Amino acid sequence: MGFDREKIVRFHSVAPLTLLSLLCVSTTLAHTALASDTSPESIESKKTDVVDIKSNDLGHLDAITEQILRKELELQRLSTQFRAETTLTSQWRQRRVFLYGETNASCSEAGILTALPVRYALSTQKTPTTNRQRGKLRGSTCTQLSGQLIGMAGDVFELGLNFKHYVAIKGKGFNPAAYRRHVQELHTELDKLITERNGALAHAIDFGPTELKVAQAEGQLLHDMRDLSLIEFSKFHSATRRFWVFQNTAFLVDFAKNSTGATANIIGLVANHLHRPRLNGTGGVFQTISGVIVLLTPVVGRVTGNISGLAAQKVTSKELTHIGAHNAETFSLHRQQFTRLVADNISETGYVLNARRRQGLYAQEETLLLSTRQFLKAQRERASGTMRENIIFAAAVGPPRVANGVLGILGGWEYSNNRNTRDKLLAAGSTGYLAGTSFNLLETTRVEVSAEIQNRELEKAQLLPRQQFAQRLHRLYDMEKILTN
Repeated sequence: MGFDREKIVRFHSVAPLTLLSLLCVSTTLAHTALASDTSPESIESKKTDVVDIKSNDLGHLDAITEQILRKELELQRLSTQFRAETTLTSQWRQRRVFLYGETNASCSEAGILTALPVRYALSTQKTPTTNRQRGKLRGSTCTQLSGQLIGMAGDVFELGLNFKHYVAIKGKGFNPAAYRRHVQELHTELDKLITERNGALAHAIDFGPTELKVAQAEGQLLHDMRDLSLIEFSKFHSATRRFWVFQNTAFLVDFAKNSTGATANIIGLVANHLHRPRLNGTGGVFQTISGVIVLLTPVVGRVTGNISGLAAQKVTSKELTHIGAHNAETFSLHRQQFTRLVADNISETGYVLNARRRQGLYAQEETLLLSTRQFLKAQRERASGTMRENIIFAAAVGPPRVANGVLGILGGWEYSNNRNTRDKLLAAGSTGYLAGTSFNLLETTRVEVSAEIQNRELEKAQLLPRQQFAQRLHRLYDMEKILTN
């Protein structure tokens, strides 16, 4: 089959023209489409789309605001639960400690009263010490030793309870290290959300001037709540460390006081049994140490507690970044400004309406800040009062015990061969010790009765620490309900 040469020539001449025409049409359509896309009407249409997106994003701004509030309320609840778990002390501990001390002092009182007549009799007696007299002295020493052993057992028991409590709260995640880690996580999330809110607010270009001021004022309140919550975390963390160290140091120091006193009595028993009066001097050394420990107890506990609290505060201070609000007054001032702006704004936009609804939450936050500050102030005042009482108590009880020890040293080491002089010194020391022990008995009873009466009154007024923490948690949950509703 052959090819038609004429048709082939015609095809080659027409094809280029056809392709050129198609190319021109395509170019024309492309220019038309481009002109259509870059026309003023099209640009305005695209700009309107952006505004619509940002206008819709105002709902996102409102959602971020409530997310921030939920995180801040969560942080405050965490701090409240941490403080309640770590620093609340059972009233039964107070009663147990009273019983340890009262039993110890009662045994010392009974032992001294038993020994005093014998000591005074021996100070003038010309005949040798009788077995009956030695038996009374032995019974006196054993009675005092029993009280000190009870005190030591009580200290060990309370320290064991502290360790058990620590293990329990660690399991719940409320030990200081876990608390700090959780706060760091919330801190990071809060800062991220606040930055996101600031960015959303900067792009909300369809906000009116007064609406923008409302949103900015609320942003200041959110930042204040963040600042004050972190400051509260730092205070609660350091207060817990201070409390734990103070309490454990108090039990350890009391154990040292009782153990040195018990050692002195054991040496006295050996001296009486072996008829070696010189050992009474060694017993006097331990009795003197015991008296010095009594004098130092209030100071040692407070100093070690404060040092631990300052160290903990130094660690947590790393979390206190970009702090603008340092007290409740700053928050109150900013809340008043926010309230005025909301009242002056007649807009019915969703954000402003929700801002009006959140006014109640900020009002409750202000009340919460002020009531918590008042509660903590009352606690500090009670702690200062207890410190003063402890110093007075130590000043009344410690010196007689020191004097008893010093006179025991003199009698045992200087007059071991002069029974009359030795027993005069021992009798004089025991007399002073009896006065200090009597004051111990009376003052310990007075303090316990006063504490029971005060606790009863505080309970009626709903001002006990456990009640205050429970009320604070309940109020925080109520504040979150405002967001839910």
